[in-house]
Amino acid sequence: MTYEMTQTGLEGFVVQYPCEIIDHLNRVWNVRSLNNDILAEIGKAVSPGAKHSLNGKTEDGYSWYGKLEYKIGCANVVVLFPWSQDWNNPETQMDRSINVYSDKKLPVKVIENLLERIAYQAALRTEPQQKNRTFRLI
Repeated sequence: MTYEMTQTGLEGFVVQYPCEIIDHLNRVWNVRSLNNDILAEIGKAVSPGAKHSLNGKTEDGYSWYGKLEYKIGCANVVVLFPWSQDWNNPETQMDRSINVYSDKKLPVKVIENLLERIAYQAALRTEPQQKNRTFRLI
């Protein structure tokens, strides 16, 4: 996989945001080893009213690893995080790009701010995975 986004619908959400604004979060997420418990913590650190759930499903039938939901003004925003099981890809193990949806159109800057706050919280929680580590036995 590369960081290409799959264009697909999410029931109840009419706006899917473009990959360009998600790129930074994709790159932060890719080099972290985060489980759904940590994803829930990240959601609450960004906004105490955030909701976390497992395996949201989009119209293409893909079952996502984790989902964060936020209320921003009068809009609901969902950030879907993919599984990371593409073991043979040298660029990323992510199955696909993170996807972001809202039920009402919001200014791109508002979404960018939310995603930057999520990326910041993810960076605080773990050290980057070190790929191709070599261990020496003493």
